Amino acid sequence: MAKRRRSGDSGRLGVTLGLRLDAADADRLNALAERIPVGSRHSIARAALRLGLDALAEDPSRIIAPAPRRRGGR
Repeated sequence: MAKRRRSGDSGRLGVTLGLRLDAADADRLNALAERIPVGSRHSIARAALRLGLDALAEDPSRIIAPAPRRRGGR
């Protein structure tokens, strides 16, 4: 069995995961990429995925909790 890389390893990325985002999430990602100039959208999305996975591992009930309402709506 192949050795799995740890999330902090800086080696090659070996797994591809295609994601579709709704427009609001894409806008949030783009806004973060503008605010965090040292990272690409891709690297920011990977970091957000790692942080989100850590949060879900800590408290799996977060996945079924209602999402907080976003400001700036109608």
